[in-house]
Amino acid sequence: MTRLFLYVFIIIILGLAFAALDAYNFNIIFDFGAKSWKFSALFGISILFLGLLVIYLFVSFLRQLFLAPRRLIANRKNAQKQQYETLLTDTIASYISDDKSRTDNLFAKLSAISDHKNSPSLNGLHKLVYPLIEAQTLKQAGKNHAALKRYEDLAGQKDENSATIGLHMLYKAALQRGDIEAAHNYCRELFKANKTIGWVNNNLLGHYIATGNWQLAQDLWQEIEVASTKSMRSSMAFHNSKALFSIARAQELMSNNLKQAEEFAQRAYGLDSKNINIINIYSQILFKRDEARKAIKLCEAGWKEFAHPDLAETYIYGEKNLLAEARFDRAQKLAELQPENVYSYLALSKTALQWDRPSAAMDYVEKAIKAEPLARCYNLAKIIKEKLGKSYNLPELLYDYAWCADGMALLRWQAVAPLSKILGAVIWQKIAKISLMQDFTTKPLESKGESND
Repeated sequence: MTRLFLYVFIIIILGLAFAALDAYNFNIIFDFGAKSWKFSALFGISILFLGLLVIYLFVSFLRQLFLAPRRLIANRKNAQKQQYETLLTDTIASYISDDKSRTDNLFAKLSAISDHKNSPSLNGLHKLVYPLIEAQTLKQAGKNHAALKRYEDLAGQKDENSATIGLHMLYKAALQRGDIEAAHNYCRELFKANKTIGWVNNNLLGHYIATGNWQLAQDLWQEIEVASTKSMRSSMAFHNSKALFSIARAQELMSNNLKQAEEFAQRAYGLDSKNINIINIYSQILFKRDEARKAIKLCEAGWKEFAHPDLAETYIYGEKNLLAEARFDRAQKLAELQPENVYSYLALSKTALQWDRPSAAMDYVEKAIKAEPLARCYNLAKIIKEKLGKSYNLPELLYDYAWCADGMALLRWQAVAPLSKILGAVIWQKIAKISLMQDFTTKPLESKGESND
């Protein structure tokens, strides 16, 4: 904008100058022997101005022409530098995210440029990557102590990227050997260096939440907000972490301060209205506060998005003193919202059984098995058959879904993983090879399938 005003000012000055010459015009005469040239001052100044302009443009053209090879070389170097910087970023991301395929692809790229190891542009890259390759080789050979030494060397470097990856690998090693306190300390060191790494923040927040240090957790979150840029604060990952922190606080307050619990739950719902656990806990609080109508609307909206058994349980049993018939009616409403869904049929079957309608309950559970043969369907079918005085042949091994974290299934969702104490690490996951005699909600998982979140 300043340059535009400058150009306009120059044009105005030139215009005034030429206007003055036109107003006070006079003739200029050049005599060369017998010949003489006569022209006006305005014409002469115009020719001089145009001549200078042509000379300027010609010199600029020659300058661009001679500088072109140098600029091509500079552009090539900048492109190469950008490629190496991208590779360095990929190195950090692949290790921090534990993406094996991405890491393998990274090493393939590294081998392609290994001939340029002594290039000044690659110093930072090789100082970071080659110690990692060496540490990985040592770890695969079973030399864990030597590999840890390489990670410690990286963690002790002044370069922020090297220190970040070194501390992350030490953190992973501490988790693998079950040293949760050491893993937490490594996260604290990482947080001091960089307060915007999401998994580090979730680890520290989760640790404080699990130990009941809510004031420390609140102070930590304020530090994270101050350190985060505007784009970071508007990201989905940031909102999810903040929502989980709020719903964890709401869950903790449910037993002694329902009003404050509702405030935190409402805040969490405002940040992430699609999270089934936030909807579920918020609804539970509303039922406890005798705000059944609001809770019912919330549950129904959540059920339309994602039919989940936890939400069905809150919807049907959250309100006290309901008769068995009223609970069956609510199960029918769920079935209307999500027809032919396994959890809709299970809700109908359970409430029908509690209403002392075992034959109807059996019909619904058979439909649930056809929809998806989960272990919980067969367990319910066995209970109904026994109530009817009949035998029921059950498959030996089945599958189901449960909230999982730290290699085991949990009875209920919780904001923080029970062992690693990481915020948001509990996920809804498929469990394969479940024995009907096994209590899969408390024992370690034998086999894990894909997440169904």
